[in-house]
Amino acid sequence: MYTDDESKTIKHLFALRAIVCGLIILAGAGVTWIFVRIKVEPPQHEFKEFEKVLEGTTVKSGSIRLEMTGYGTVEPTDEIQISAEIRGRVTTTNKDLSVGLVVKKGDILATIDKSDYQLAVVEAEANLIQLQEEQELLAQIVRDVKNESTTEQDLLNLTESSWKRRAKLLAKKAVSQEEFEVALQNHSRQKLAIIKVKSALAQGEIKLKVNEAKINMAKAKLNQTKVDLRRSEVVAPISGRLTKVFVDDDEYVTAGTPVCELANDRVFDISVSLDAKIASEVFNLKLRNKQYGVSFDTPENVDVTIIWPELPEDCRWKGRIKRIKKFDPETRTFVLIVSPTEQLPSKSKPLPLVAGMFCRVTFKGRQLENAVKIPWSGLQLNDRIAVVDKDSRLDVRKADIVMVDGDTVIISNRIGPDEKIITQRLPRGLVNGMKIKVMSDNPVTAKARNVE
Repeated sequence: MYTDDESKTIKHLFALRAIVCGLIILAGAGVTWIFVRIKVEPPQHEFKEFEKVLEGTTVKSGSIRLEMTGYGTVEPTDEIQISAEIRGRVTTTNKDLSVGLVVKKGDILATIDKSDYQLAVVEAEANLIQLQEEQELLAQIVRDVKNESTTEQDLLNLTESSWKRRAKLLAKKAVSQEEFEVALQNHSRQKLAIIKVKSALAQGEIKLKVNEAKINMAKAKLNQTKVDLRRSEVVAPISGRLTKVFVDDDEYVTAGTPVCELANDRVFDISVSLDAKIASEVFNLKLRNKQYGVSFDTPENVDVTIIWPELPEDCRWKGRIKRIKKFDPETRTFVLIVSPTEQLPSKSKPLPLVAGMFCRVTFKGRQLENAVKIPWSGLQLNDRIAVVDKDSRLDVRKADIVMVDGDTVIISNRIGPDEKIITQRLPRGLVNGMKIKVMSDNPVTAKARNVE
């Protein structure tokens, strides 16, 4: 328990504290009243949403004609190895016979010794003449035998009539038995004569046929010797350029010995390998069952441009796809055979295609509607694209990739006219709906570029 003095002291302290608290409250109220009277409003700050700055570009949907490019070497369509067709010693060759010589169809390239073949022709002609004379002799003999056969037949008829008449007279006892027998014997001898004549005639006709066969064989042999004689001159079967020469004067050759190789420089083919996956998109390839198996149809409605990269402005050609040569499973490529058809205009002197040129071949295939071409950097992980809509909000979408076109990617997604594509990797932490500011806004048109 407190004493009286202590109780009074405590009461005084409580009173003092109450007075101090009251004064503080009054001071606060006074300050508040002063501020209210002054009417000073605190500064207002507008709330600003966080905005991320990213690189991007504007793209435009449109009609894109799919393209791809391949490379190939110009090769002659007709390249022939000319060989000797007979044996013998090469007596002469074209004095200019060497690689690069341009020859015309029918030009003599080399000559093989003709002596043996000329003698063979003379011998075959003489043999044919002999057989033809024998044929004429046999024909005359057959004609004579035929005439003899006619005469013998008349005699047979007479002897038969005589014999029959003697038989009637013998029945009437007008002739003797001896006269009857003589007539019968004459008739029998005439029959034998007829048989001999017919046999001789048959033999003669057989000999005619046999000799006629010999004549045909002799004619064939004569033709063969003439062909061999003609083959002693090795001539160019087509117009073109010599690419290889194998023989020289005084060399001995046999049938099948190569003489030279000749290429037609007017008609060319280019073998081009193309990625099978891309080609199937560009050409819309289709399989077709044929009698001999399954194959791909030759692509149609494809514009082909052939360019020699060394002088691309002066050596430009239109072309066409002749056929699909094969599918290579190891490289997963199609091998197409392309043929040039028409040279394109040139600002300076146009250059022809020459065998050995390594050319770039561009193919323009099917038309793709409502497609978009975006830079390769605009493709995000897992084949997605980051789109900034008209409200500057992020929207990550799945990319419907049609094909890769060089440094760009062709997609079939619908992109609005006010939307943009982010062309950098998205930083971590960004989610759909976040506000994005796009920098480096360079439009990408829908015009197709070459797949290198």
